[in-house]
Amino acid sequence: MSENKLKTKIHTIIFEADTKSGKVFDILLIAFILISVVVVLFDSVSIYIKSTGHCFGRSNGFLP
Repeated sequence: MSENKLKTKIHTIIFEADTKSGKVFDILLIAFILISVVVVLFDSVSIYIKSTGHCFGRSNGFLP
């Protein structure tokens, strides 16, 4: 696949929500953002920090 076709395909996936792949990208992006927010919330509550030992903070590094 040429570089121009690849750039066009990536642009379509990311910026065009009316395609199937664009919708999947949007849903996955929103899901990862929500998971990241939940992990940060849990990592900021002292009860969870004491019981988990900051494992939430370490796992947040793997999420976007």
